[in-house]
Parts: sequence; structure tokens; C-alpha cells
Amino acid sequence: MVPDPGTEARPPELRPVRPRKTKGDGAIRKLRPLNVPHPIRVQVDRQGRPTLLYPDRKPRDRQTEGEARPSKPLEVAAILEEWRIDDEWWRAPISRRYMMLVLENGRTMTIYQDLVQGGWYRQEG
Repeated sequence: MVPDPGTEARPPELRPVRPRKTKGDGAIRKLRPLNVPHPIRVQVDRQGRPTLLYPDRKPRDRQTEGEARPSKPLEVAAILEEWRIDDEWWRAPISRRYMMLVLENGRTMTIYQDLVQGGWYRQEG
């Protein structure tokens, strides 16, 4: 593509991002996707509402590959909001029940239940 001489050059903040070398070890930083769901174990009551979450902790050393360590369960103090998404039934159906929770430590967390394939996920973003 040939740039139009009548337009200004793209400002630096709009230029494509390329991986950069970090100081010290010469490793390249990789871009990571945003808002990726992570599986989470959830205990529910008779109505299907979450009561306990079992989040896994990441290994302390980010350079070391390893299994996530289980942490103590967190009690759900309140469900702030609940909504459902049903989409793309004409391709691969998506049906999810989302909940924004307040945990016993005061932290908020958004989780969802995959109603098509089963399982619970923690949504970050």
C-alpha cells in the first residue's frame, strides 16, 4: 500500500506493537490476550447459586512452568448481578450464565457457567 501524500503520518500511539526485549535476560515479551476465561471450581447451593469458589494460585516464579497450586476456598458473600447470554445458535451455540460476585475478602469477581458444555470460568478483564 502506498501512503497518501495528503495525509499525516500515523502517530506513534497508533503504530503496530512489536515484542520488545526486556532489560537483562534478553527475553522477548510476548503479547497476551485480554479477558481470557480461566476454569474455576465452584460449589453451588440447591438453586444453583455459587456458595464457595476454589481459585487456583499461579506459581510464584513466572519463569518456571508448573501446576497451579490450590488455595483455600473463598465464600461468596453476595451476588451483585446476574445475566445470561445466548448467542450464535446458527454456528456453535454459546449459552452462559454470568454472575458478578462479592467474596468474603471484599474482592469482586465475575464468573460464568457454560450451559452448553458445562463448567465454570473466572472472567478477567
